[in-house]
Amino acid sequence: MAETSGARLRMLIVNLLRGGTLDNMSYFVYFNPLIKTPCPITAEIVAVASNGIARKAVSVSLRERPCPPEDTAMYLPEHFAETRPEEIDRLIAAHPLAAIVAQTEAGLVANHIPLLAEGPDRLIGHVALNNAMHRDITENAEVLAIFRAEQAYISPNWYPSKQETHKSVPTWNYQAVHIGGRIRFDHSEKFKRAVVGKLTRHFEAITSGEKAWRMADAPRDYMEVMLANIVGFEISVDRVIAKSKLGQNRDHADFYSVMRHLDGAGEPLADRMRDLDRKG
Repeated sequence: MAETSGARLRMLIVNLLRGGTLDNMSYFVYFNPLIKTPCPITAEIVAVASNGIARKAVSVSLRERPCPPEDTAMYLPEHFAETRPEEIDRLIAAHPLAAIVAQTEAGLVANHIPLLAEGPDRLIGHVALNNAMHRDITENAEVLAIFRAEQAYISPNWYPSKQETHKSVPTWNYQAVHIGGRIRFDHSEKFKRAVVGKLTRHFEAITSGEKAWRMADAPRDYMEVMLANIVGFEISVDRVIAKSKLGQNRDHADFYSVMRHLDGAGEPLADRMRDLDRKG
């Protein structure tokens, strides 16, 4: 790939975060979640020609504001780092009820709010007007949205190696995604109507299919009252850290034994281990 100016790289990043084309080349941006302090966020841009051959990769910074302290990041041993973009997207979509955490003048606050991703760099949602969240959290403040997915207790009795060495202890396996960004609240009816429309269309399509509820199904004056009693918001994503703690640090016999026990108990985490095994 020919040398690219900083401005051009930034344009590529903004417009082609998850893939796109320019100058008959396909560009893909990859984030490295293994960086403990992913700020400035670095991205690797890989240009791929029409014949599928990857050309020169370029790294570039996406942020210029100061980095947060390291202790704000999730504890993330390298073998548990979730780096598959499609799996991160799946986790957020399958478990949209996020815990939004922020530091305010009154101290830490946390609220559990369903969020919808709009591309890789934006989350949207809304809260009740009576929820002090939109008053306590200042405009453009940093927030952390935590998506917790499947989880399960793991007994050392499930490890074949325990019978040989007895060097095993209980643990807990899980998947989680931490998204850090800056929040902006919007009281306008236009924004709130758009957010509610997008969320309801998305979740109603999943739950009700062709019989999906629509905003137009409710009386107009009733919807106006409902919209007046919420506050919309969007989170501009600065960093994404994902973790899949699925026993990658165990040997094959222990890994498959745990997967069989979780399968027998009907735990969906077994499916995530199976997916990891197939792609690993």
